[in-house]
Amino acid sequence: QIAFDIADSGLAYEPGDALGVWPLNSPLLVAEMLAALKLPPSAPVHLEGLGEMPLVEALRRHREICRVDAALLAFIAERSGSVELRKRCGPGEEAALASWSWGRQIVDVLHDAPIRVAAQEWVDTLKRLQPRLYSIASSLRAQPGEVHLTVATVRYQHAGRARGGVCSTFLADHADDVAAPIFVQPSP
Repeated sequence: QIAFDIADSGLAYEPGDALGVWPLNSPLLVAEMLAALKLPPSAPVHLEGLGEMPLVEALRRHREICRVDAALLAFIAERSGSVELRKRCGPGEEAALASWSWGRQIVDVLHDAPIRVAAQEWVDTLKRLQPRLYSIASSLRAQPGEVHLTVATVRYQHAGRARGGVCSTFLADHADDVAAPIFVQPSP
């Protein structure tokens, strides 16, 4: 059960609306990715619309560093020279790729197929971190000034390494430490 104080925020919601949460990536996963890529956290990168910042901040706040997709896998396959990864990116391999990538995060692929890449090129390759939408599990009448979510925290192991859902682990482990940007997604 996650509760947000929205008393002074101006946010309001109706039954059926969802709450959008902008998560931060796990600092441990960011550190693991930087180590796998042998890139310094302080390397300057430029993100369109946001300006220049250290690589560690771009990976923590602005880039999707978990989900493996075909385009990113193709990039890693080309850079690493991995024949296996190239096959997985081939035409007609979408179902096999989805099955293979289930439970893997980008850093798991990097452990198996190391690459060298410049910091700017890496952040340009990654997709933007997107908000996660959750069904609201409260009523403004019953809990005025609050919005509640019921969230199952996704945690699992892959190749002996702890992994988890981006937003569910952010809410469970770090939301008390930092402000969690939220918004209401109305449902017509």
